[in-house]
Amino acid sequence: MITKRAVAVVTVAALAVAVTACSDKQTGQATPQPTPAKNSIYAGAEKMASCMRGLGWQITIDPDGGWEPTGGIPIAQEDQFNRDTDSCKAKFDFDKTPPPLTQAQAEAHYDALVATGECVKKLGYDVPKPPTKQKSVESMISNGNPLWDPYENVFSPGRSKAEIDKVFITCPQP
Repeated sequence: MITKRAVAVVTVAALAVAVTACSDKQTGQATPQPTPAKNSIYAGAEKMASCMRGLGWQITIDPDGGWEPTGGIPIAQEDQFNRDTDSCKAKFDFDKTPPPLTQAQAEAHYDALVATGECVKKLGYDVPKPPTKQKSVESMISNGNPLWDPYENVFSPGRSKAEIDKVFITCPQP
């Protein structure tokens, strides 16, 4: 899927971004984070969307940093859409494999994921227990996979797009 591929490339490039605290220390209530536009993943989606719009496509960006053509792609235009997507990826080097993470980047990303998981949990979602920091960091350094997703249970069947979007707005991806 185009949006997931674009998000994956931008995600790996943004692994060192730290997450700010997501709760009010006095009340313990989840507090909204900066809008997704402040998030590196979302910023990457904005670059892609802007480029694609410049080529004549209507693009929608979701709060999770995914992007897609508004209303879908007519079958007759799929090849052109794919060529334009590849062109825009190349423009921002999103078509390149990011360099491996450093130890410090992987540790920072693990900490940010854990903070995001705590934020998601405060919204009332079941968040799986993360792997140990050592296992997650080793995996991120070797293949970019943190072995854990704090949003895993947010995508349960029956959840509305609005509900899912609210989670990503309140607890943005690191």
